[in-house]
Amino acid sequence: MMLAMVATSMAAIDTSKEYRIKDSGTGYYLNAGNYDTHTEGPVGGVNLVAYAESTDQIFTFTQSGSNYILTTKSGYNIVCQPWNVDALTSAGTALTFVDNGNGTYYIMNGSDYFKVEEVDGVYYPFCGAPSSMKATWILELTYTIS
Repeated sequence: MMLAMVATSMAAIDTSKEYRIKDSGTGYYLNAGNYDTHTEGPVGGVNLVAYAESTDQIFTFTQSGSNYILTTKSGYNIVCQPWNVDALTSAGTALTFVDNGNGTYYIMNGSDYFKVEEVDGVYYPFCGAPSSMKATWILELTYTIS
């Protein structure tokens, strides 16, 4: 009898670099907005939009154990509320980036995944999804932090 083991690979993200985070399903980028104003309800303060030259779309990663805290270049942390993903000045949520080995990642908050859903014509990430609804993400290197 042969047993196969499947290992989940955690990402080795370079914290000295800046990234854009693109949803492979929509082709849109994670984008902070509505800072500190939307911390409850079904739609958060972070959405997905087309590529733009904006510091709200560029993220740095701070390592927290084997996880990462995402901070926009404009200075807001990504925080998981119940379902919502918000951009707040408070401490960020330590997220797990699961490396799929093909240049894509899953983003996890504990045992739940980030998913992408269209709400009233706008794409939003949500952080409480089961694995059957998980989104696949691509990290696009922007530049090295000096």
